[in-house]
Amino acid sequence: MKTLYFAGLDLEGVEALVVGGGAVGLQKARELLRCGARVRVVAPRCRPALKALLKAHGGSWARRAFRARDLKGAAVVFAAADSRGVNARVAALARRGGLWVGVADRPGEGNLSVPAVARAGRLNLAVSTSGASPALAKALRRSLEKGLGRSALPRLLGRLEALRPVLKRRPARKKKLLAALTRPEFFTRLLKPESPALGRALDLLLREARGSD
Repeated sequence: MKTLYFAGLDLEGVEALVVGGGAVGLQKARELLRCGARVRVVAPRCRPALKALLKAHGGSWARRAFRARDLKGAAVVFAAADSRGVNARVAALARRGGLWVGVADRPGEGNLSVPAVARAGRLNLAVSTSGASPALAKALRRSLEKGLGRSALPRLLGRLEALRPVLKRRPARKKKLLAALTRPEFFTRLLKPESPALGRALDLLLREARGSD
């Protein structure tokens, strides 16, 4: 089994090609658009939801079969067609051209693996089973998203973001605050819904970190 190096890609304004207009193509296009990518879809048929999504976000749909020249200009490619042969061809041509390519039905043919991502406010957690079971990865992502969304962490991260300018100028305060927040017994409380007692404790810690600034 290959060891994958997981990294976050800044796709703002980057051109992305999705080959396939079905359910998987819709999913890939939705995530790419969410990250600010410029999405092109190539497929003989396209789901109404995908057409509406592309129209709303300035994407495009070429209503035809994939051609090798469709790769031109793309920085990242997703082979999400219903045809095994089409996906294999997209993967081979993209890799030959030095492009990052993910393959929906056979991830090993590509060089890009996209984990399931649990999102809760500013918190993003990637979940991967290294291709063993994407369905289990998605189930775990949903479970994490549900739990983290109810926890105290999303609101705390927003407050910490607002406090960053102060903490940059006061490294000693930052160190003290982070030490308090990451103590095992306190961190465990952060994984649960914010209670009045936890809210008061956080208010006190953040006031002390802010000081008179």
